[in-house]
Amino acid sequence: MNFNKNLLILLTIGTVSPSVLAGGFSLSNINVVGSEQSGNNSGSSSTDSSSPSSGNVSADTVGASKIPVAKCREKVQENGIISMDELKYLNGGELPIIDAHSNKEFKLELKKFASKCATLKVNRILDGDNNHIIQFINLKEFSENDLFLTEDEKKGDVSALISKMTMDEKVSRCLVKNEYVVKKGSGYEMDRNSEKFDYSKSFLKMQDDMDSKRSSKILFASPVFENNNYKTYDDKTIDDTEGSWACTKVQDYGIDKESSESSKFVFKSEYDKQWDLARAACQSAKEGDIYAIERLITKDTGNSSELQLKIQDVYARLLSKDIKEKSEKIVNQIEDKLSQIEKYNDPSNKTHKRKAKAIAREIQALSRQYNSEIATPAKEVLARSLASYEELEESDSEASVKKRDVLESRIERVTEALSGLSEIDMTDGVETMKVHNLHSTGKDLLSAYANSSELSKVCLDCDGQQDMEDAENKIAKRIKKYSKEDKRDWSFVSQAARGKETPMYLTQQLYTNAQKNMQTQYSQFQQNEYKKYQEYCASSMFGGMKNPIRCQYWQNSQSMRTKMFESKMKGLQADVQGYNQKYSYYQSYYDAAQRRQAEQNDREVASLQSAASPYDSFSILGGNSMMSGGGQSSMYSMGTPQFAMPLMQPR
Repeated sequence: MNFNKNLLILLTIGTVSPSVLAGGFSLSNINVVGSEQSGNNSGSSSTDSSSPSSGNVSADTVGASKIPVAKCREKVQENGIISMDELKYLNGGELPIIDAHSNKEFKLELKKFASKCATLKVNRILDGDNNHIIQFINLKEFSENDLFLTEDEKKGDVSALISKMTMDEKVSRCLVKNEYVVKKGSGYEMDRNSEKFDYSKSFLKMQDDMDSKRSSKILFASPVFENNNYKTYDDKTIDDTEGSWACTKVQDYGIDKESSESSKFVFKSEYDKQWDLARAACQSAKEGDIYAIERLITKDTGNSSELQLKIQDVYARLLSKDIKEKSEKIVNQIEDKLSQIEKYNDPSNKTHKRKAKAIAREIQALSRQYNSEIATPAKEVLARSLASYEELEESDSEASVKKRDVLESRIERVTEALSGLSEIDMTDGVETMKVHNLHSTGKDLLSAYANSSELSKVCLDCDGQQDMEDAENKIAKRIKKYSKEDKRDWSFVSQAARGKETPMYLTQQLYTNAQKNMQTQYSQFQQNEYKKYQEYCASSMFGGMKNPIRCQYWQNSQSMRTKMFESKMKGLQADVQGYNQKYSYYQSYYDAAQRRQAEQNDREVASLQSAASPYDSFSILGGNSMMSGGGQSSMYSMGTPQFAMPLMQPR
């Protein structure tokens, strides 16, 4: 649960049962065992709704603290400040996860929270470099019931004894009391896999005065006398002699002094995100002088836009050089898996279903790999390269011609590499996935296919040329259609293939409703036309036209109204024909299921005669098939109703 106080968020959850053990009460006597597991521990999550501010506390390059160390120990004990080591043991031996979450919040996650021993609040301020400094305070009021005490200690003044304990000792005794640790030889052992730990997650607001154009590291305010192995910023002192920040030093959160690991961030600016992409590209390149490029990046201070452009160009050059080989490797693997899965197309066979699911998981992983390693970086390179190409001046200078040739060649290589996946035949493999209703894999494969098909047309001169915005819109529209329609259709195919009549029944109902809607719309149009005619153009009681001016206007606009109505009726007719085709599709699978049941040895599985477009592998209806008027099954023929035929004729 949360309590907001000034800069603070208060986190407290969980309960565990007590026990009795003995030993030396120091965290240094605890050995942590057990691997990290993704837990199902029950817990709570909370969101900080406060608006934190720095108040009268500043964190900059200032002089050293003026408070003596002895006095500091009292101050730290009084304020309940927690060191990183104490925080680590309160989270099962590992520091809590603090990660960037959004532009306004960062995430605090305690996966193994010893909640019986802590009521935590988190203070935060900004230093002069835009970094967040956090401080953990344990607000728990420890009593005799919370701590392990020896029999002799219980006979004395317990309150006085507790008041003299350091936070280290309180936490240690509490961990023993509540069985987060067990006696092991001369010390104690903490098992991270213990079910006694709880789980907690909170989202903390960024400081209001944070500069969103600059990244923000996560730093930790430790007690000034704390002797640990974490990297300390000697040039940063928190200037606070009276408040809760007194007697603290600034350290890197979880980064050892000798470690080459970089500081953790609670916020990354867009500028630095681009640098991360460039660094990742250089690290992953297989050829070229990557080490020289890496040294160049390492020297960058994050303020050189010219150098950033150079690195972006290197990124694009390296990616476009290797992308075809990487793409072909993944595409070949997907094609191979699709040819494997199509052999297991019997929905009544448990072995087929099990093997199809296993192969589908591999296809899904490959599809996601294609999107992350090929499509996403390729899209970035294409967008940047096309923008640079458009900015080139119309000049015949040697530099402009050379730059133009480089960009044209790069764009051509990337689009050519992207086209590979959309050119393979997926029909039979995807049909098998429909039979087993493996729609999750279908969505990822479709996403990879759509990226391949549409992004490969973001080119300078190719068939179906389009810009990036059009490509992204088509990809989003196709995936939306899958989620809204095709996913349900896959479920219907699977049901029909297992001999269930529900898909045909529901589709027939939809067909009937669509036909009725057509007839209603037609009747309403005719009635409205007759009504307006009588209102404007019919003879009045005096023999003349009722409203000659309105009549003329109404007659002049008749052609436009008719065309609009025809367009509307064609859309409704498309729905009718679509339901007709779907019924035929489901019927073919249902008939095959009936034959299997009648002839146990017959493993025939009917399949729809699919169109050439791979989109039809995912969608029951092709892009234009609903409007084609052909290919309808004679077993359930539902053509255009006679009443609508005159309106469907070309004029």
